[in-house]
Amino acid sequence: MFPLDHAIFSDSDSIDLDFWDLGYTDDLLGRFQGPMEILQTHEQPRNLAEARYDLARKQYSHLYQCRELISGYPDIKDILVVEMDYFEVVSVKEEKYLSTVGLGPCLGICARGWTEEGECFLGLAHLSIQSPRLCLEQLTDKLKGQGCLDHSIQFFVIGGMKSICEEEGSGSLESETEILELSNEFNIQGVLFNLVEREGEPFLSVIISETCVYYTRDQSFAEKHYRISDTKLIGCSSSDDEMSFESCSSSSKCSC
Repeated sequence: MFPLDHAIFSDSDSIDLDFWDLGYTDDLLGRFQGPMEILQTHEQPRNLAEARYDLARKQYSHLYQCRELISGYPDIKDILVVEMDYFEVVSVKEEKYLSTVGLGPCLGICARGWTEEGECFLGLAHLSIQSPRLCLEQLTDKLKGQGCLDHSIQFFVIGGMKSICEEEGSGSLESETEILELSNEFNIQGVLFNLVEREGEPFLSVIISETCVYYTRDQSFAEKHYRISDTKLIGCSSSDDEMSFESCSSSSKCSC
């Protein structure tokens, strides 16, 4: 991994994630020509994507400390579940929780927003290969359509798989980087990535409520009684809701 812990940043330095401005040479020697000085380089990044991810993780490290992301799950037997490649937005007056199960390489994008009257709406998307920006925009538009105030909308993202993320050219790596880079634009409050290390391990379940976001690898949660939500397909307009996923993208689904 790129040794960011050996980099010195002065108070006047700003980290610009426009990668070409960082002064990387075409042969990826890993030497900065900008304000940052690398004191030690034990191992060069495999590619630009990995170094870009490392920089984003360093700049937005506070997102990994979010106290609203809680390990465990509430003691409930009837819960609305969002399937892969779909999203849902509901009022807490109708559903106290939204969840998704089986997160491996995929990302669970959770959202909350409040109306002027104080009513809370929950949003959740199970994102596989679609654009994170597109998914965040769709959830934002849906929440605002329910009357949520723009400044009240918050996002939390959990998921990704370490073994997938470490593959060269991995979509998981790129999606995680994009989420970090979009955190200010979309008011992303917290992230947790790569809690599942490899295929064959128990996958994650994510549950959002009005006050927190739960995550668990306990398979007993997935065995509880739940209902599949009447969701919208990520990446399609409202008129395309009944379309198959394949008609929206030529790429195949991930193996979540």
